[in-house]
Amino acid sequence: MKRSENSFLSDQPMLLLMEAAFYLFVSQRFPFISALLCIFFWIIRSKESAVHILLVIGLLAFPRWSDQKPEVHTGFVREIRSAYCIVENGEYRFLLYTGEELPYDSEIQFTGTFSQIDRQEGFFRFHFDDWCHSSGIHYGIDASSVTVVREHFSIRRLIQKRIDLAEDPVREMLKANLLNIKEKGNSVYEGGFSFSGLFLILDLLLKYFVDRKKRKIIMTVTAFVIGVVYRFPVLVLMYLSSTLLSFTSLSRNDQSSWSLLIVLLICPGSLKTISFLFPAVLKLTSREKDRYASFTASMMIQSLFFYDMKPLHYFMYGILKGISGVLRLISLIQLFLIRIPLIPLFSPLNSMMKAADLIALNGSVCGLGIVFFLPLIMSFLHLRDGAKKAAAALIVFQLAGLFHPFAEVTFINVGQGDSILVRMPLNSQNVLIDTGKPSQETVLRSFLKAKGIRKIHTLIITHSDDDHSGNMDMIINEFHPDSVITEHGQNPMCERPVMFDLNRISDDDENRSSVIQYFRLNGLRYLMMADADQFTEQSVISEYGDLQCDVLKLSHHGSDTGSCDRFLDTVRPSLAVVSAGSYSLYHHPSPEVIQRLLKRHIPWLETKQEGDISVICLPGFNLMLTSAGKISVLK
Repeated sequence: MKRSENSFLSDQPMLLLMEAAFYLFVSQRFPFISALLCIFFWIIRSKESAVHILLVIGLLAFPRWSDQKPEVHTGFVREIRSAYCIVENGEYRFLLYTGEELPYDSEIQFTGTFSQIDRQEGFFRFHFDDWCHSSGIHYGIDASSVTVVREHFSIRRLIQKRIDLAEDPVREMLKANLLNIKEKGNSVYEGGFSFSGLFLILDLLLKYFVDRKKRKIIMTVTAFVIGVVYRFPVLVLMYLSSTLLSFTSLSRNDQSSWSLLIVLLICPGSLKTISFLFPAVLKLTSREKDRYASFTASMMIQSLFFYDMKPLHYFMYGILKGISGVLRLISLIQLFLIRIPLIPLFSPLNSMMKAADLIALNGSVCGLGIVFFLPLIMSFLHLRDGAKKAAAALIVFQLAGLFHPFAEVTFINVGQGDSILVRMPLNSQNVLIDTGKPSQETVLRSFLKAKGIRKIHTLIITHSDDDHSGNMDMIINEFHPDSVITEHGQNPMCERPVMFDLNRISDDDENRSSVIQYFRLNGLRYLMMADADQFTEQSVISEYGDLQCDVLKLSHHGSDTGSCDRFLDTVRPSLAVVSAGSYSLYHHPSPEVIQRLLKRHIPWLETKQEGDISVICLPGFNLMLTSAGKISVLK
């Protein structure tokens, strides 16, 4: 195929790829606006017909799966993970939760009630629901019973049967390496990562026996067969499209762009996975002169997904891919050819895989500091060694915590529970008030990690209910607080902000005896009422007289056991915050409490609707942000 300036294949594929990615990111909430912006930008930038971008948007917007509630109770098992499996039936695709491992590609019948997969708001958490929606999965079902109606022959099912004959721990190793069924995993190495490693190993072996052209044909056929067997994982599809495009006369950059665009057109949901983004960055910046830009981009992508940067993942990516391919090859040999001792072989290889985690720089680039970082690296673009300077600036920002430079108070969305983080600038002093339920451990850890927090200086547990103290042990073990306050009379080990416990009641009633925190920060007065009841509220205002605050954390998740009329009339907050979970479970906040707030014109926010609620301390004013997108200024 000859390359020409008017050829469709050579018509700005990078621009087409970038606009397709933008559309996929934005279209879920703003479909028409994002499409119009893509068309407008294409016309302005390319000065050519918008047919190309219209075609791409049309293909991306075409619904592959129904978003309606499934009306079926049968389906085919297409993917299996440790906690769930993906079931397909006609136009429906959904998650099925069951305690047993089902046969691959089998037809099943099940009972249970479908529930919609809703987005759980939060600044820093893996949005599994986003990936589900973009992959055509809108509902899940916690099956009360599952029956295998019929088993269909497939290579995956054959592998699964052979694995079931093995003994532990070999069986678990084989499941992880051949079927990706494991308790924990790093999604950098999923999406067909071990297959790409296997292709690397096979290509190296074939190099000694066949010429380049024949080797390419053999590898293309091999990739296609593996794709058919395993339903074309992202990296297999990426490898196959790259190999096929290598037969054309397109430039290397155009081949990379078209390869990634083809993957997005076939698997739109892959855009929101690091198993696509990480290799995509390496592919687009694979030239020697781009290695610093490649490093910067890949580290930023890591921080967006994992809230840390692990440089060894970048430098060891090719080695890790090869190791992953060797593990899969050894597993296949063990399964179908000869019995070999896996554990002595797997242990050193797995240790090398884990070695990439040794260096980790905590923190997410998604902070107000990004508004300083982006102009800085843009200013480096026209300088000599600008990419190298940008990479150095990224490391400095991450180490110094400059992506989150300001003091803040954040009400973390931990569902039905409380957890409030009070940070001083650059994490100089970190106070955590309560820790939420044990089920929210990952949410809490991810938030603290994203803020670059390595140490909690003071941990305050207002009372022992597990929706307030459920993750206390995790915080103590991983963030090593200097002081842990669990009762009245203990002083926080922090200089700023100065915190006061206003409650003097200490009896057998945990809620009534809650530790109540009052402090000032950047001109605002905060009052955290824990689960105090109306008796405690009356006691506090009787002792402290004309007590007032600007931000009030309503007591007991907005229950009518607190927030009495006299208390609200006394403290007169400018903003009330309700930290609560699903209304259907606990009916928080109480309609009576909401009426009391409305009567006094007190605005309120709920974590179950707004997600994380942060008050950022800026010079001269405070900026209130919620992960759902609300923003306002507090003075």
